[in-house]
Amino acid sequence: GLGDLYAQYERLKAKLYEEGYFSAEHKKAKPNLYPNKVAVLCGDASAAMSDIKICFARRWPLANVDYYPVLVQGMDAPENIINTLLKVEEMGYEYIILARGGGSFEDLFCFNDERLVKTIYSLKTFTVTGIGHEQDFTLSDFVADLRAATPTAAVELITPDIKKVEELLSEYKDSLNESVNYKLIAFRDLLDKLKSSKYLNEPLLLADKSRLKIDYYASRLKNIEHK
Repeated sequence: GLGDLYAQYERLKAKLYEEGYFSAEHKKAKPNLYPNKVAVLCGDASAAMSDIKICFARRWPLANVDYYPVLVQGMDAPENIINTLLKVEEMGYEYIILARGGGSFEDLFCFNDERLVKTIYSLKTFTVTGIGHEQDFTLSDFVADLRAATPTAAVELITPDIKKVEELLSEYKDSLNESVNYKLIAFRDLLDKLKSSKYLNEPLLLADKSRLKIDYYASRLKNIEHK
């Protein structure tokens, strides 16, 4: 019954917590602010998969995203997800997203599997979960490096908004152009001053002036030595 599932959930949650599987110290830092290679595990042709694709296309279409359909409900789901995670782990992704749309507590219970939790814990790839809705928490959420409230939110947490990036690059471009123009104007002014300088046009006068300075300082040095 549902009460038995809740009791099982709470017992396993307490056990894994005591064993350190949910420790904040174990969670990894985001590897890249501008992700290039992402693996997404979710139900085949599901609403979650569709939402994630739309979100990537809107926010960060530069990412190379590979989709791996997995079972997201039922007794066979944990083993299927574990096998897929282990396969994906060896493929050099920057991020793994494990996602599923909303459902009842029983529907999401496969994400409370102890073997699955320990597999996620062992991954070297930064892992994000977006399972269910905001109020839904599974044990996979607790062990992941980052938990998102929904599948779409999982994408939003690891990607920048390309429109804001383009705006920032435009600001940098304008600032750089302004700085270069300022330097060019300053150098032009300096060149004009040099061109109008009598010493540039008459090098001998410049040499004479320098010689007079040298003679003056040499004379002062002799006077100091005599004193």
